[in-house]
Amino acid sequence: MTVACSTICSTATGLDEALTKIAAMGFREVDLMAFANWAHLAPAEMIDDPTKTAASVAELLDRHSLRAVAMNVGQSYPTNTPDRTQRARNLKELRAVAAFARHLGIPVLALQPGRKEAGGSFEESFDLAVTAFQEI
Repeated sequence: MTVACSTICSTATGLDEALTKIAAMGFREVDLMAFANWAHLAPAEMIDDPTKTAASVAELLDRHSLRAVAMNVGQSYPTNTPDRTQRARNLKELRAVAAFARHLGIPVLALQPGRKEAGGSFEESFDLAVTAFQEI
């Protein structure tokens, strides 16, 4: 079994400091947080060159003797957005994240289904999530 610590434990710091804390706690495996408009890694910023981003993160992981085993990912828009243009943007970001993860040998990407939009039913939101996951 693998027990990893998520970098979400230190969102008020940069990735290097978050990894420093995780290593100091004795963890050797880490879950990297990659959420739009939050901390550490942003999927949209990986689009141009996911391999370059992965190389810089690999250096940090090596420095702290950590291995990334998963990523928790939040794209620029909710996964279950009804807007096809936003879903296309999300898919572009996820392709970049997947390339980043492949470069680092990360086998798991965790995605959120989205949220129940105001005025929409749970069933409508769920159906939109299913559609988006099928596209992914």
